[in-house]
Amino acid sequence: MSRVGLVLVSHSPALAGAALELARAMVPVDPPVVAIAAGTAGGELGTDPLRVAAALEEADSGSGVVVLSDLGSAVLSAEMALEFADPELRVALVAAPFVEGLVAALVSAAAGSPLQAVAQAARNALAAKVAHLETPDAALETGVEPSPAAPEAPGALGASAITPGAAEPAAPVASITLPVVNVGGMHARPAAAIAALLAPLRAVVQLRNARGEQADAASPIALGLLGAAAGDQLTATAEGEEAERALQLLQQAFAAGFGEERLTPRTAAIPGRGLGVSPGRVCAPVRRVGVALAPPAAAPPLASEERPVAVAALAAARDRVVADLRHRAAGSPGARAGLLQALASMAADPSLSRAASQGIAERGLSAEAAWWQTLSEIAGRYRAAGGRRAERACDLLDLRDRVVRQLRGEEAVSPDSGDPAIWLAEELAPADLASLPEGSCLGIVTESGGPTSHAAILARQLGIPAVTGAQGILGLADGTLLLLDGGTGELQVNPAPPQLEALQRAATASAGAASERATPRQPVGPCRLADGLPVALLANVSSPRDNLEAAELGADGVGLLRTEFCFPSAQQEPGVEEQSEHYASLLAAWPGRRVLIRSFDAGADKPLAWMDAEPEANPALGLRGFRLVRRQPQVLTRQLEAIAAAMRRSEAEVWVIAPMISTVAEARDFVAMARAAGLPRAGVMVETPAAALCAEELCGVVDGISLGTNDLLQYTMAADRSCAALADLSSPRQPALLRLIARVAEAGQRHGVPVSVCGEAAGSADLAPLLVGLGIRALSMAPRALPAVAAALRQLDLDTARAMAQQALAADGTEAPTGARQPRDPG
Repeated sequence: MSRVGLVLVSHSPALAGAALELARAMVPVDPPVVAIAAGTAGGELGTDPLRVAAALEEADSGSGVVVLSDLGSAVLSAEMALEFADPELRVALVAAPFVEGLVAALVSAAAGSPLQAVAQAARNALAAKVAHLETPDAALETGVEPSPAAPEAPGALGASAITPGAAEPAAPVASITLPVVNVGGMHARPAAAIAALLAPLRAVVQLRNARGEQADAASPIALGLLGAAAGDQLTATAEGEEAERALQLLQQAFAAGFGEERLTPRTAAIPGRGLGVSPGRVCAPVRRVGVALAPPAAAPPLASEERPVAVAALAAARDRVVADLRHRAAGSPGARAGLLQALASMAADPSLSRAASQGIAERGLSAEAAWWQTLSEIAGRYRAAGGRRAERACDLLDLRDRVVRQLRGEEAVSPDSGDPAIWLAEELAPADLASLPEGSCLGIVTESGGPTSHAAILARQLGIPAVTGAQGILGLADGTLLLLDGGTGELQVNPAPPQLEALQRAATASAGAASERATPRQPVGPCRLADGLPVALLANVSSPRDNLEAAELGADGVGLLRTEFCFPSAQQEPGVEEQSEHYASLLAAWPGRRVLIRSFDAGADKPLAWMDAEPEANPALGLRGFRLVRRQPQVLTRQLEAIAAAMRRSEAEVWVIAPMISTVAEARDFVAMARAAGLPRAGVMVETPAAALCAEELCGVVDGISLGTNDLLQYTMAADRSCAALADLSSPRQPALLRLIARVAEAGQRHGVPVSVCGEAAGSADLAPLLVGLGIRALSMAPRALPAVAAALRQLDLDTARAMAQQALAADGTEAPTGARQPRDPG
């Protein structure tokens, strides 16, 4: 078959050869003839009309030749070459971009398009890039102007005579949705394949992405700029006589993945996998929540007499938001109340009001605009800081929107309206989750956020399965059936019937087990391995509700009492008597059993409204935990006094432990303060590699050690545990973490110092056996994890646990699962 040939006129043979290599990759089978006329006879940079003329004859097979040139003198050489060429030869000198024009022309010629269509494809090749990158104003600023049509040259087909080869468009006849199922997405090769597929047809086809951007399917460059990745969906609309045929061919090509590796049905629907942050498995329709609030409209500056009125209006709106959040906190239990109170404290922060009021007074901004700009700017700084601070940006934006809605007189938008569903959102506001009616949210999937975000913490408190970091999830239409596993991060769209049946069987079994555990709950302890070795199962407690649940389940005691969550509504430091009363009420449930009370672990992601803490560039490495004693030793002195008073009123075995210990000197100081307060048993949290490496020396100073694996893992791997991209480094199975745990356990056994683990690993039925194999004999976890961990430990003996531990210690770190991180128990 005779096809249009191509000639490349370039000053550089290397440039022409590289451009041709790239273009031919788009047409790997039977490309048309392309001749190169580049450089001079002496091998120097330049062009030669005689070499161009010879290339024209080489490329012609009877259907004409399209010529592309690089720089100005190359165009002159091409024009002069026509003087030496056969007068009957049909040639189109095209003012097209050298690389893009070549790709488009080669694809069009390979499909058998006539000369006019091939030339037009080359001329249009840059339009998509210009539309994507340039605005009309920007084009004027850079001096870019539309190129005039080239004059007709002797023997050449003038550019002004070239018309598109497609049929005149008729009314649209069809529109279809095309899932992108090939791993590489819409890169250059599939784009070229689409253009070649449609070139012979009398149809005009447009493809549109989810952002509403549209491209002509005849242009590989335009298609590539749609940015369609694996798992995305494109909409195709066709016009013309063969419109239906065009859509048919497109559907087949997309379904085949253009001959490339295809994604599985699950990952085709959702690009990438999420990060499981709250355990549970559910299958339900999805609903997108979180309506974006429009920013304030531009307006002229306020008159001077209007500005005090705007300041007062802003203050009133902010006060209403603060009052609402505090009201919600008063009616919420435990950590939920603490988080709501923390949000109220943020909203009441006078520095925010001062900054916004300054924008009103000095710049004449409206109350809406001033508050919007202030909170948006601070949230931007938090995002830029990364880590846990980035996760707090969502809180700031939520407060921004709440106050602006108050100023506008709008009702707060609550996402809990409608039938129960799995919620999809970019991020979720913790205030909405904290006061969520039971049953309205079956699961949560977000594109942003992480395991230490307030929304993730609340999801775990509420027992709602949740996955974060699921990029592309918002592309799902409302009502789509989604299978969600909050433990592994697994997400499946429209799961197959066998998966649904397995889920239903699991749900039925779970319901039966729950029925068997009806109130009063059956205790789980005492826990012994299959060979009789006892393992103490303790509970992490943040509230009276946690305390009651742990006691009902028969925990051996409390391995971590988080005192920073005990006074969620406090705006100032609680007094010694108030603290003592609260601690005594919790201790009453544990006569004769161990209770480890951690001193205030403030700072970083646990701000206390009454604690004097200055902003830090990196809070995780700053003043937090015991380090705050350096600035406010009296706070710890009063707390230890309150704990001692509560101990004297109870029958519990009370221990006190200090968080964020790094040196033996710090441990010694804490033990001395505890002894001075009358507390006989004092220990430390080992959460830093420094403390773990000094375990031998610590055991000579303290009465007990509690390993906090959450922070110990983060500091050991230098990987923020909130970063989904580093999930493999943040797996508790990392050998470096396990070796530090083993080191501490061995030191404790040699010195007779009890060592427990209270981090996330202790509450995992998969990881608890490893910890026992490493020498740990006490595990502390969220109350809800007690039954599963007890069941797992009773099924194995110590030799099996040790073998499992040795295998994990010998791993190289690559076996840590990237998608199956265990739920965080915030501590």
